[in-house]
Amino acid sequence: MQKMTDVAIIGGGVVGCFLAYRLALEGVTVTMVEREHLGAGASGASAGNVQPGEYEPIEGAERLNPLEVESLALHRRFLPMIKEDSGVDPLDHAVTYFYAALNEAEAAHARRFATTLQRLGLQAAWIDGAAARELEPRLAHEVLGGAVHHDCVQMDAQRFVEALGKSAQRRGATLRHGEVVGLRRDGARVTGVRFKDGTVLEGATVVLAMGAWSSPALSRWLGIAMPIEPHSLQKIHVRPAGSPPACAVRWGGVNIVTRLDGLVHVGSKHDHTGFEAFPSADGKQWLVERLRTILPGLEATVVEAKAGLAATLPGRIPMLGPVQGLDGLYVAVPSSNGFLLSAVLAHILTDWLVRSREHPFMAMISPARVMQSAVAR
Repeated sequence: MQKMTDVAIIGGGVVGCFLAYRLALEGVTVTMVEREHLGAGASGASAGNVQPGEYEPIEGAERLNPLEVESLALHRRFLPMIKEDSGVDPLDHAVTYFYAALNEAEAAHARRFATTLQRLGLQAAWIDGAAARELEPRLAHEVLGGAVHHDCVQMDAQRFVEALGKSAQRRGATLRHGEVVGLRRDGARVTGVRFKDGTVLEGATVVLAMGAWSSPALSRWLGIAMPIEPHSLQKIHVRPAGSPPACAVRWGGVNIVTRLDGLVHVGSKHDHTGFEAFPSADGKQWLVERLRTILPGLEATVVEAKAGLAATLPGRIPMLGPVQGLDGLYVAVPSSNGFLLSAVLAHILTDWLVRSREHPFMAMISPARVMQSAVAR
């Protein structure tokens, strides 16, 4: 049995669902393909942060800052419509983030980060330790200060992905469950998707939005090697005994942010465990230690441990655009920060597919350019 669609998106995470929604708004016939349920992978386990600004000192990652600011604006623009279309409340709320510094090196880095955010037009400033503990009294006495950033949004990641999926379907998209085992080709053109049950979904355009799984899929189906590496992200949810932290805190590579359901998200611990993602006792302890170090006055109980499988690309640069040598095939893979970048990645690819309009950043994040960067490293 064969069915037709304009665009087939393989992968029901936040990037694939946001793309489906934006294409459906444009009147494109789009089919979302998901093996399990929407948000089953890294997206559903995400902190749900829309938190622009590359804080970790990774070479080249600062190039993403303008793209992340644009994505924040797009999230704010489309979120009310997504909530109305879907009828789902993703429990979104504005949060203030505090990037804590416990030593002089961290303080210098936080000062530079505050300046960077200001230059991007965001609300940020350096505050000293006394002001920090006035903001959140349970912060460690060793905190010298840090960067305060007000332009952040947090939401329930799983609920948001579900809202995107429902909104896309309300606008005409189709959701199909099934396991994809290959792509249909006509010479150098990809013309559809083959399923394990023997059925085919024909489509003029196929987008791989499978996160870390995009790499083995491309290798197995087409013999194409992409520099997409998997890694596990472990996180815990804790329930405070008293009031939750007055601000979100980032320190030691970990985000600590209160959700509207009262739980506090603590994550993530990055583990290179191949395509296995599972919470571990060591991971839980590692996260608890960081929480207690930076917020020793916060009494809380761990109520849940989760893990998601995310993709890593060279320099944290996402991969978005056409696959060279194969017409009709596109890749849309973020690098760790897919929740934040989902809005702008969907915007860029929608503009390209619908209007052939090239975003200024499209060349930098194209599969060809990312592969060149990987070889250069």
